[in-house]
Amino acid sequence: MAKKTSEQNNEIGWILRDRKVIDGLDHLGVELVSVNLYQAMLPGLTNVTERARYYSFYPWVLHRFAQDGPKERTKLTWRTWFRTLDFAYAAACIAFEHEIQLGSGSSIVGADKASILVAGKGAGIKVDLLSACHVDEKGSVPADGAYFKNPEGGYGQYYKGPFRELGIVSNHSGPAHPDVKLTNFAGLKLAQSLDGHQGFEELKQIALDGGATVSDLARVGKLVHPSAIVSGSEEESLLRSLLLGNDKELCQAQIPQHLQWRRRSLLLILQYVADCGSLEGDAPHEFRWSCTAKAMPSGEAWPCPPALEGTANSWGAYQRNDLLNYALESLFYASLLRLDERPYPPLQLAGILADEAMAEVPMSNGYKQLPALPSKVGHWVANCTRTVQDSSNDPWGGNSTWELSNRLELAVKERDTSLIAALAARVLGRLASDIGTWEKHPFEEIFDGVEMASKYEVHLKGWVDRANRATNQPTRDFLQELLLEWVLFRHLRVATRKLANQGVSTYKFRPEEGELLMIAEKPPLPTFTAPRLRQSFRILEDLHCLSRVNNGFEISEEGRAILEASHA
Repeated sequence: MAKKTSEQNNEIGWILRDRKVIDGLDHLGVELVSVNLYQAMLPGLTNVTERARYYSFYPWVLHRFAQDGPKERTKLTWRTWFRTLDFAYAAACIAFEHEIQLGSGSSIVGADKASILVAGKGAGIKVDLLSACHVDEKGSVPADGAYFKNPEGGYGQYYKGPFRELGIVSNHSGPAHPDVKLTNFAGLKLAQSLDGHQGFEELKQIALDGGATVSDLARVGKLVHPSAIVSGSEEESLLRSLLLGNDKELCQAQIPQHLQWRRRSLLLILQYVADCGSLEGDAPHEFRWSCTAKAMPSGEAWPCPPALEGTANSWGAYQRNDLLNYALESLFYASLLRLDERPYPPLQLAGILADEAMAEVPMSNGYKQLPALPSKVGHWVANCTRTVQDSSNDPWGGNSTWELSNRLELAVKERDTSLIAALAARVLGRLASDIGTWEKHPFEEIFDGVEMASKYEVHLKGWVDRANRATNQPTRDFLQELLLEWVLFRHLRVATRKLANQGVSTYKFRPEEGELLMIAEKPPLPTFTAPRLRQSFRILEDLHCLSRVNNGFEISEEGRAILEASHA
């Protein structure tokens, strides 16, 4: 980092006085549209609702408290009951995973603490569970030693909101512990599907006892693990119907548009796996790109059934919007790399990056050379346009949108400032022309998508409109203005808003005497959003709609039957 004077190193008082400095996320404030899009297309699932069984296990915990819990229903008794069962579940599942030497990544709530207690202990050693789930006399979680900080564990932190969305729980009319009750048409049915289940009965006894031997935990863990939903069971049937929206009575509290969108997205995933035959590697990532290019990983065309075509188009629009965000964040990253060398006036910094964006891209890492950008915006966009024939004949080949994205990600990884700017400009040019199938708006088929996007400045439609308005403008001038408005000054506006609203400082640079001065310890890397697809694949696997084959997926017979029934 370039040497700065002691005066320069002093943070501006109005920025940091009595404020907390954090790294923060979304430093340009451009990711909200992408987040809102995937929330609209997969409601009821989140990036932390990882396993299907929690949608039945937590209702069962609520139900058993009502049936078997202490007569005195206080905050203390409820939280003690819940946390003891929640952590007993974690310990049992982790003991089973250790026994079969299953690697990490099973997404068990409380896994870290459970692993500490179980690891390295012999089968006959008793594990004490109470200290990790203890709450004090006020029902508060101790500062140290707890398996989870949220008083209601993974349920309160991750699943409570989705449970309301899906109609599993409803709020009590007055003060109560817990503050929700199971709905008779959904929550109670899910809970009762685990009543009498041997593993969960033994789990309840372990929780009441406050511990068990490692071997007993592992034995019970085998029965209750998220991967152990019994094929053909009532639990499986209810969970499928709830998430796929197959049962009107079960789903009566769900917003119809939300139910339809989640159903279509999950069916589209099943259709994608079925059409691909077998998937290896990062299937959720490939799914996003396949929706964009309407092609399978093999390069063959992916013709969706008419009923799911609009859903695929919408996921393609989401992916394009997310790539727009990534390109802008990459330009922000390149600007921070420059500021890490020395301060710059904003206009000068934007000009340097615009010049780098205009330059030709040399051949490297097996990628071909790309010519310098033409002088007019319209010609730039035209030069970045890929022909329909190339897109259909070779969707993943040279100069495809996915290849441009990969090249940009590689340049970011290598911290190649000039190459980052040049490739980000090619991606932006491609996105101004590769608009998919939409006519009026890319989000026109998504529930409330157009209205939602209208509240924000930066999104795919806004970018296409901006490029179209500037057809005859000099490309360099256009890029310089873009860098000033949508990158440099936008970061200052977003960071100032976070400071005012949240009391935290996320500034990565600050203005001082007409220059931008780097204040971050290190530049934050650009990121793509995480659209709940990985969780969707895993939940469909838990419910035996998808089968795990090696490191990939195949559709199961049950999944194929669900697809065929949806097309009937």
